[in-house]
Amino acid sequence: MNNKVGVIGGMGPMATAKFMEFVINNTYAEKDQDNVNMLVAQYPIIPDRTDFILGKSSIDPAEYMIDAAKELEKAGCKFLVMPCNTATYFYDKIASEISIPLINIVSETVNYCLHKDVKKIGLMATTGTIKSQIYDHYINKRAELFIPEEYIQEQIMDIIYKDVKQNNVPDKTKFLDVIDYFKESGCDAIIIGCTELSVACNQLNINDSMLIDSLTILAKETILKSEKRIKN
Repeated sequence: MNNKVGVIGGMGPMATAKFMEFVINNTYAEKDQDNVNMLVAQYPIIPDRTDFILGKSSIDPAEYMIDAAKELEKAGCKFLVMPCNTATYFYDKIASEISIPLINIVSETVNYCLHKDVKKIGLMATTGTIKSQIYDHYINKRAELFIPEEYIQEQIMDIIYKDVKQNNVPDKTKFLDVIDYFKESGCDAIIIGCTELSVACNQLNINDSMLIDSLTILAKETILKSEKRIKN
């Protein structure tokens, strides 16, 4: 099976499982064999990305991700994905250590968003993603990137770290309040730039046309790169 995708997972575990589900649910299939071949390295041992970016930890998670990438490459994967936005901070470091493509969840999400001709984009993400300015880098002033105030960012981090990462379902009202904040701030699109937040949206059955979900975009790009068909 030389057409399989390698998944550098465990960042966090629920997001990786949901990514696989999103790939399956978005694939047009009449039989098992129409689905994407995936080899998943579910390694929650990878140190926290935000802690390293913010200087709270001296343990570089890139080394763990590089080991996983090399393992998947050696296993014959055609290309790799990382269902984690914050991990994109280490993208260049990882990509330079392998000879197969690594899909970039942030650049794919930004490209999708900009094709919708939006002007002001709200970002729901970890503090690590925000501080690293990886979304700023890929948007590159082609639209206004709106970063939430500190009290809203604290609520977002609570949803990520105190709910989803602890295998709990977040409070729906709390989540919707955050979305309303972005709308009231004049955003015409909101990037769900953390895969744990993608999990929360799915758990809470939140469907809003303003939301641009990075995990769904990564799942669909994975299907296309695997030469499979996306459901209409």
